[in-house]
Order: sequence, then C-alpha cells, then structure tokens
Amino acid sequence: WSSLASSSSYIMSISSSDIFVVLYFTPLLSNQLLIPKNLIRKNNTKIQKLISELGIANSVLFLENLDDISKEKELETWVAYVSMSDHEGFGIPLLESFAAGIPVIAFKSSGISETLKGGGILFKDKNYIKIAALINKIYEDEKLEEKIIKRQYRALSFYNKFPFEKILNRVIYKCQYEK
Repeated sequence: WSSLASSSSYIMSISSSDIFVVLYFTPLLSNQLLIPKNLIRKNNTKIQKLISELGIANSVLFLENLDDISKEKELETWVAYVSMSDHEGFGIPLLESFAAGIPVIAFKSSGISETLKGGGILFKDKNYIKIAALINKIYEDEKLEEKIIKRQYRALSFYNKFPFEKILNRVIYKCQYEK
C-alpha cells in the first residue's frame, strides 16, 4: 500500500448503500475519497458522524454541481473511478472516466457491463479488501494501468461511432409528426 498511501490522488466512489464501508477504507489508503453530494443527503448525519469518528474529514471531499471545466480538473487527480452502485442506468460518469484515462472498477449490476463494452474491470462480489488491493495493484503497475485504459479507449470507440444524432432526430420527428 505504500505508494498509493503516499499519493495525493483521489478515488471516486458512488453508491449510498456502500458509502459506509468505503469510508472505513479511506484511512487505510490515505487517499482522498470523492463523494457526490446527493449521496450525503440521504444519510447526512450518519455519514458525517462516521467521518468524524474515523478522523478522515480532510480526506473526504463532497462534490456538487461541478461545471465541465471543474469536472475535468477533478478527473485529472483521480487514481481510479469505483462504481459500487446496485442500480445504474447508462452510467455517464463511467464513460467520462474512460475518456479521461482513469481506470474504472465497477460492480457488475444492471446496465454497467453493457455500458462498459469490455472496458474497465467488473467485479461480482463487493469484497472491499480485494477492491482496495486491486486499486493499489493498478496504481503500482503502470503496464496494467495502460492495458486497462487502452481497453477503455477501445470501448469508447463504439460510442464515438454510434449514430446518436440520427436516432435522436428520428425520435423528435416521431414526437412532432406522429401524434
């Protein structure tokens, strides 16, 4: 853990159901943990109390309403994007992380594997020790990180070629003229 623990990079996590467990690993990794503000609203008192008890207030950053430029700057500091979500639709943050060259590690649920298109790393069991070890391994092994990012860029090529505009125009046309 030594190299990751001494890093000032961030690990991103999303999932209200797992936030408490992830908070316990923050001191172990000595990394910053980024948490979308909408997760805090549900469990604000419990989460704030746990952060205080663990003494990690300086290691937890709550993100809210970032514009695109601020988001890009934040992305540059991330070691990994970890999605622990049990229910996820398309997952735009997964693709944003792909595009930024950040290794994505995601729980295999709902639409996640379809969104990843073979990029990133999927896991079936929420074994937090193994996930933390995987993050550390990726951080320490530059070739592994490059391999993951290369697969993510290949997955992104699907979305770059997808005819979103053509399909959207068809939908708009049908809504306007086929009422």
